[in-house]
Order: sequence, then C-alpha cells, then structure tokens
Amino acid sequence: MSASAPNKNTGCVWAFFGVIALIAIIASCRPSSNVGTSDDANSSSSFPYTSFEEPKTYVLAAARKKANLRQGPDTAQVVLRQVAPNENLSVIGRATGAGSGWLVVSLDGGNVGFIKESLVTLKGEEEVAPRAQTFQTSFNCTKATEDAERLICSDRALAASDLTMAELYEPLRHSLSGNDRKRLVSEQQAWVLERNRCSGEQEAASCLSQQYQLRIINLQLFQPSETQEATSPAMEDN
Repeated sequence: MSASAPNKNTGCVWAFFGVIALIAIIASCRPSSNVGTSDDANSSSSFPYTSFEEPKTYVLAAARKKANLRQGPDTAQVVLRQVAPNENLSVIGRATGAGSGWLVVSLDGGNVGFIKESLVTLKGEEEVAPRAQTFQTSFNCTKATEDAERLICSDRALAASDLTMAELYEPLRHSLSGNDRKRLVSEQQAWVLERNRCSGEQEAASCLSQQYQLRIINLQLFQPSETQEATSPAMEDN
C-alpha cells in the first residue's frame, strides 16, 4: 500500500499539467478578431469598429465646406477638430453597433476619430457623385453659398417652408413704409443669419424646420406701428 501511494500522486500531478497544456493549446488556436477596441488598434476609444484590410482615403463630399471629426460615433460626442475641404482622411474602418453610419479615421499617436459617412466620399469618386435634386425656393439655389441654403434646396419640405415664408414676407414688406418696413427688413436679415447657423450634420434639417416655423408665425403676428404715414388723416381746412 505504501509503495503505490507515491505512484498515484505522481499520476495526478502529470494529469494536472496535461490539462494546463491542453488549455494553452486551445487558447493559441482561437481566431483573431477583426474588430477594433480600446485594447488594440484604437487605444483612445472604447467604441467597436470593423477594420478595413487596407486604409482608404476619403475627402469631404462635394459642395461641403466643413465637417466635424468627433471623439465617438455620435453627434453628442466631443468635436476633436473640423475637417477642411480637400483634406485627405485615412479611414481604417467602419463603426459597428450603435455607431453604424460612422467611419473611423486614423489620427496621430495611434488615436482615432469618427466622422459621419454621409459627409465624406471615397477619394476619386467625388466628381462622379450624383447631383442632389434641387427644389424651388425663394432664393437662387445655383448661387447658394451656405450649407443651410444647400440643404434647403435639396429638401422638399424645407423648400416648401421657404416658399411659404416668402409668400408672407414679400407682400408684408411692400405694404409697409418708413420705420415699420425698416424694422421688418432688419428682423428678416437677423433671422437669415440665425437660420444659416443650422449647419453641420443630421440635426441641421430639424433646426431649419424649427426656424421656418418660428419665422412664419412671427410674420403672421407682425403688427405695424400706429403712426403709418399712409394712413395719416388728411389735414382739415381752416
């Protein structure tokens, strides 16, 4: 009995090491993932993304002046910087899950940023991008210089709101004179500046819609002063 005990213990030890070796072999055979995380290619972000086999060069879509490069795939994320026209972006992947629709841009120091895929195009394809449909507006869309104006021209609902606003503004302007007309024109110019701040990304359409709704209501409620020269009573003869 005493001679067989050491042999039994030795067998248990060898079995233990055999299990450890088997686990190590299985672990080494696991396929590598092609999804970036904060532990590998993307050391500064915890947002998952699928990596491209080769980096791709993207530029801003035609007619865009600028776009935001963000810390994460969401418009609520911090803006790292703005992308300039004709700037080459080295895109290494596409965000997955909740970040769908965003591209992953390689930055200095092994970091990454995120940009909406709808704002950029693959370099070399920007000249053949389909031209956006243009709807009738109160201004000349071929001379549009602001991002907000281009969006209005390409959006049926916003273009209709622009025409509705103009149908209220122009007759009202022609019906006024003096200080009332100056006040109306000044208010319209200030509103246009505020409207044109609705630019950037997906939230711009909602912002513009709200701006038009407010302006239409204000025009409907516009009250001229009581001292209109056109309505002043004629002087009586003495």
